[in-house]
Amino acid sequence: MLVWVDVPADHTDPGGTIEVDPPMEICPDGPPGYPQQRKSRDPSRSTGLEAPTPQAAPILSTDEFRSVVFIIRCARAIAFLQRFVPGRYLPAPEDRVPPSLLKRLIRELKKLIPKWKWISPARTLPRSPAKLGEEFFYAIAALRMSRLELWRAGYTDSVAVLDEAYSLLYSIGNRARARGDRSRSQQLDTQTQ
Repeated sequence: MLVWVDVPADHTDPGGTIEVDPPMEICPDGPPGYPQQRKSRDPSRSTGLEAPTPQAAPILSTDEFRSVVFIIRCARAIAFLQRFVPGRYLPAPEDRVPPSLLKRLIRELKKLIPKWKWISPARTLPRSPAKLGEEFFYAIAALRMSRLELWRAGYTDSVAVLDEAYSLLYSIGNRARARGDRSRSQQLDTQTQ
């Protein structure tokens, strides 16, 4: 790649410019009176095929940061409930969120929060386990709207775990809704007989 650099007028080149052959980029951020600094570009990064590496927290709104904190708190509460509450008070085993997914979700979402800033959650945790799962699902669904910004900022693992958690919670909700529809239809059948 060729870059044109301005040269002082007293130079012997009639056009007033010279050609710089190595891939260099002009940085005009030096102090006045000093020659311009040059910084080289890494040609391996110019392909655009690989995802960018995370360097700073992504640009999320305050509400989205609060949603991240709320999702982390919900995931911790669900992990606690699934670990210590007796099984008869929990949903069926196929309707539980795997602990490995919860740990991964917490780990990846913690990367989105700047270390220097304390952020309050979007809302308080519901006391009902059913309501907790529902709010957890809706918060993940809302945060998935920012997938593109997260991916562009290099948080591809966070996007992947959000998608995985969303699809799992969506299928759990569909199974619960189907069971509720079946039980209602059975109740109506017994009442009509």
